[in-house]
Amino acid sequence: MRILAATTTFKPDLREAISKNIVALYNEVSSEAEVTLLAPGVRPADSVRTNFVFESFSAVNPYGSGRALFSNLRKLSAHLKKTDLSEFDLLHLHVGFCVELVLLSRAVRRLSIPVIVTVWQPYLELSDVCSIFKQGRWSLIKGALSHVFFNSFLFHPFYRIASKVYSKIIVSSECQKTQVLKFAPSNRVEHVANGVAASDNAIDETDTPGAPRLLYLGHYTPAKGVDCILEALSVLKEKTPFQMTFALSDRGDLDRFRALIDQHGLRDCVTVKGGVDVCKEMSQHDLFLIPYATSVGVSYYPNVVLECFASGLPMISTTIPVMRELLGDVDEKLLVPINNSSALADQALYLLENQSRLREIGRELKEMHKKHYALPYWAKRNIEEYEKLLKGAI
Repeated sequence: MRILAATTTFKPDLREAISKNIVALYNEVSSEAEVTLLAPGVRPADSVRTNFVFESFSAVNPYGSGRALFSNLRKLSAHLKKTDLSEFDLLHLHVGFCVELVLLSRAVRRLSIPVIVTVWQPYLELSDVCSIFKQGRWSLIKGALSHVFFNSFLFHPFYRIASKVYSKIIVSSECQKTQVLKFAPSNRVEHVANGVAASDNAIDETDTPGAPRLLYLGHYTPAKGVDCILEALSVLKEKTPFQMTFALSDRGDLDRFRALIDQHGLRDCVTVKGGVDVCKEMSQHDLFLIPYATSVGVSYYPNVVLECFASGLPMISTTIPVMRELLGDVDEKLLVPINNSSALADQALYLLENQSRLREIGRELKEMHKKHYALPYWAKRNIEEYEKLLKGAI
């Protein structure tokens, strides 16, 4: 089987979740098929196997802006037009937003091979937009505006027209599948859960002396609920000792974040780090906090959540649809209302005071990773979709 894969969003250092996911997926798939990946920028160093070819369609990769995305969409369309597709059995596109289905549909319509597309992010429903504005936080509203205009229910008619040119649309969650079924027929929409590699650093299940260790790992942006964590910690410190680690990327106003730590009187119990070894860091903590304020920017099943699963690290999140889907059957106490720091503090205290239940949850999450979210399983599910398409079973 000869697979041509393509993405318009890519960071060669693979520190961004989607870039890391795509390379990991096709490294795994390449054990059973020949893979060529089209992406902007340069080849990732020492990350592509023998049967996996990286091909750049743009020497410059201005990652991270809307202008960059539109530029890369044009360049990918032009590159596909010049590519000899007789060398491949199918094309698998990976796009961030449903609007890219529309923008790439003209180029896809002219192709001579079947096209599968994986959509990373859900679009905003009207209820999501109302929820964001109801919170009244300008930073959150500002971050969501581009999604309202380019990744929301407003584009339904265009999604419906564009979806007809794709042989199969793959989504990672059931809640996202429900969305896509509003504009595409059920025989062309498939739920294929994404996965991550297993952790080499297992959680030590013996009691560790000292204060409980809490962790947040990711961006400092309004959608991630980091300010809610700080508010919750200011409540929690009055009830129990703890040590909290924030392992942050370079996104967001970190000076403001440090000022808030001082404002909440948390300097003695909070550590701020830069880039870390994710698995190692998770293995050294007891509880992960990820109180998402909105579904905006939540791609796939979030990588950091699945990495917690792989590490056996219990977590508390919020009741956004994708997290309810992931954690609702494990324990409802792992989910709190959006932007509710008191509930977050209460549930953290409950779990920290019930260490046996905390360890039990860690074991459950690790078992879930093995069964449903391991990287080889994700690759297997994609290969199954390729085979079905090529056999005409769709």
